[in-house]
Amino acid sequence: MHIPRIICVTPYTLLIVLAILSGCQRQHGGFDEGEYQIKIDTNSYVLQLDHSTSNYEPASQYLPDWKGKESFAFLNRKANELEIYNLASGQMVDSLRFESDGPDGVVRIHDFFIHNKDSIFFLMPDMPTV
Repeated sequence: MHIPRIICVTPYTLLIVLAILSGCQRQHGGFDEGEYQIKIDTNSYVLQLDHSTSNYEPASQYLPDWKGKESFAFLNRKANELEIYNLASGQMVDSLRFESDGPDGVVRIHDFFIHNKDSIFFLMPDMPTV
């Protein structure tokens, strides 16, 4: 006589298995070196980054209206500047360099927030204030 085996699956086990299976899917397609792709809603944009901007920069910000255009800002840590890219053209439209010396020097920027072109805030780990 054959006794069927019963497998008991709890909801947590099912979630873990689904998470593992979905995390193991291979992504198709790739990017050329120097390109950074973001998705906003259903649109896809390719930005032509310069040689010193990291294509993996967590300090970045979407700008819905930078001089009348949708743009994206990256922190270029090597050059100590913010680089603004037009989403439609993919080209850099502005570069805001910050002095690293002197009483108003900005160094070791961890993150930033652009409120408007006249109000840019920096978070620096060595400074107790923003």
